[in-house]
Amino acid sequence: MAADPVPREDRSSPGPLPTESAPFRVQPNNFDLLRLFAALQVVVLHAWEHLQLPKEGSFETVRVFLSFFPGVPIFFVISGFLISRSWERSHDLASYARNRFFRIYPALWVAFLLAVALAAATGFVTRRELATPSFWGWVVAQLSVVQFYNPEFLRGFGVGVINGSLWTIPVELAFYAFLPFFYRIGIDRLSARRGDLLLGAFAAGSFAIFVTTQSLDDASQGLREKLLQVTLLPHLFMFLFGIALQRHLAALSPMLEGRAVHWSLGYIALMVASRFLEAPGTWVYVPLVLCQRVLLAAAIVACAYTARESADRWLRGNDISYGVYLYHMLVVNLLVYLGALRSFAGLAIVVAGTVLLAALSWKLVEAPALRHKRRAMRVL
Repeated sequence: MAADPVPREDRSSPGPLPTESAPFRVQPNNFDLLRLFAALQVVVLHAWEHLQLPKEGSFETVRVFLSFFPGVPIFFVISGFLISRSWERSHDLASYARNRFFRIYPALWVAFLLAVALAAATGFVTRRELATPSFWGWVVAQLSVVQFYNPEFLRGFGVGVINGSLWTIPVELAFYAFLPFFYRIGIDRLSARRGDLLLGAFAAGSFAIFVTTQSLDDASQGLREKLLQVTLLPHLFMFLFGIALQRHLAALSPMLEGRAVHWSLGYIALMVASRFLEAPGTWVYVPLVLCQRVLLAAAIVACAYTARESADRWLRGNDISYGVYLYHMLVVNLLVYLGALRSFAGLAIVVAGTVLLAALSWKLVEAPALRHKRRAMRVL
């Protein structure tokens, strides 16, 4: 999510925490719907960029407005909120690791097989590549925790990276590894107040790294800076915002419950105003970005707990957001390879093709894997 690409939490988890206030005790919520929105935002903007769609006039206005709701940070906030809640309810490291594995890897591995098939069908994987160390290094990287690696023999295919969006998967996996240790070594050993101070210190450090890396243009980024971007360090603060919101639901409930419109309009107003303020490097940049991300995180949770039946009514338990994220760049790359550029018909094909692949992934791979996860938990 990318990576996340954020996987859906198990709805069969036990009841609410004793500290949760009444408005937050009642399920369902809209996190599945928000994840799908975030995934589609990523799809549309990636397709817009790589299919070379217009960026002037009203088209640019639409594109900029969509950019106000960055899919990846939304994934990270939701992940921090849901996974910390799951961990607080169980503290069972074995089941925690098993759940994360079944949610991430089965669909990821199937998507990789399709990527290999696509590369082979277009002539970028031949018998010669099968005998090279770079091919097998790519296989190992994609099936483990280094999904951002892309071999040189694929640089000529499509946009040059067959599934570049998967750089978020290692970040998400790092979040998963970080959270139990953060709780066991820090949060669980401290008072609530000191736990909040620790969380704030980690978030501040991560945010400092984030704004530093964001201020560098592509020409200024060396290998070290690029590798830093695919670690948890510059992204951890959004994950921690999600944890903080989850831990303080009781206090925040009156401000967030049913107030999606208020928080969303406030966030949009800030983003519009930000377009007229100074660029990175000025004194206003850091507090402005911090306010943007805090308001975004609050708006996400407010949307999750406003009209809470919306996700179940529209999605009916089908969570295709992860598949949308996994497959969209394969469709984009195929269209770029075929030369289907500068047409909104291409954008429609990307969205429709991605949703179809995601639905198949959910029905044939992800939902069965989740059922297997629950069976494994019952056996233990």
